[in-house]
Amino acid sequence: MKLSYKLVVVLSVLMLVFFAGCSNNEKAMIDAVKNGDTPQVQSLLDKGVSPNLKADDGKTVLMLAAYLGHPDIAKLLIDKGADVNAKDSNGKTALMFAAEKGNLAIANLLLEKGADLNATDNNGKTALQIAQENNQAAMVEFLSNWGKPAPTPMPTATPMPAVTPIPAATPVSTPIPAATETPAPVETPIPVVNKKLTSIFFDFDKAVLRNDQNGSMAENLAALKDNPNMNIILGGHADERGTREYNLALSGQRAKTIQKYLTDNGIAQERITIYAFGKDYPLKKGHDEASRSYNRRVDIWEWESVLSKEQVINETTK
Repeated sequence: MKLSYKLVVVLSVLMLVFFAGCSNNEKAMIDAVKNGDTPQVQSLLDKGVSPNLKADDGKTVLMLAAYLGHPDIAKLLIDKGADVNAKDSNGKTALMFAAEKGNLAIANLLLEKGADLNATDNNGKTALQIAQENNQAAMVEFLSNWGKPAPTPMPTATPMPAVTPIPAATPVSTPIPAATETPAPVETPIPVVNKKLTSIFFDFDKAVLRNDQNGSMAENLAALKDNPNMNIILGGHADERGTREYNLALSGQRAKTIQKYLTDNGIAQERITIYAFGKDYPLKKGHDEASRSYNRRVDIWEWESVLSKEQVINETTK
C-alpha cells in the first residue's frame, strides 16, 4: 500500500526526532513500531527497552503505534506499562493520534486501558474534536457514544392471573353443539418502525456530499429501500456563521443534495419531504469548530407519516 506524501513527510519528521540520541536497541524499537513488526517489538521489550520510550518532543512509541494503526503493538506496549495518558510537547495523547487517523481498534484499546477521553491538547482540543476536524466520521460516532449506557429494555408486563369462572347451573337438557369451522389463521403484519437514520455532515459553506459520508449514505439508502412504503423526511441545517437567509438557502441545498443522491439511486421522489432549518436549531451550542461541524448536517427520518417541521424539531431534540 502506497503512503500519501503527507504521511511520508510526517513519518520522516517523527523518525528524525526519535532517532536523536537513541541507543541501537531503541532505534531498533522505533523501526519495529514503524514497520508493524510485533515479534521484534516483543523481543526488544524483553531486552529491556522501555515501553515509554520517547523522543525529545515527548512523543512516545505508543503514540507512534496509535498514529500508524498497529493495535497489536499498542497492546504489547500497554501490557508492559506504557502510559496511555502521556502527552507530547503539543499536549497530544496517543488517543488523539488514533482519533486523527481514525484508528478505531486502538482508540477502543486505549479507552479500555484508562485513556482520558476528555484530555485536551495545548490548543484545548479533545480527541473527539480532533476526529471531527479530520473528517473521521466513524471515530466521531465511536467517541461520542463511548461510556454511554446501553438503552434499558422496557419491562415485560406481568400477566394477570386467570380468574376461575363460577360454574353455571346444569341445564335440564344439553343441546348438541353445532359443528364449528376452524377459523383461518390471521396473518400478523410486520410492525412499521419509525426511526431517524444516520445524519450526513457537510463542509463549511458547502452543499457537496463529502467522500467520507458515502458509507453512511449507502447504509441509509439500503434501509430506505427495505421499507418502500415509508415516507422520507430530510432536515437541512447550517452552523451559526452567515445571515439567517443565507443559511436557510444553504441548508435547503444540502437537503436537495441528499434528495438527488436518493432519487439517482432508485428512491421515488414523491416519498421525500424537505425542510430547511438554517442555523435556527443548533444541536451543539458552542462557538468552536467541533460544534459548528456537527451543526452542518442533514438529518434523515424514515416515518410512516409525513412529519411537520415542528415534529421534526421535536424528534431531533429528544
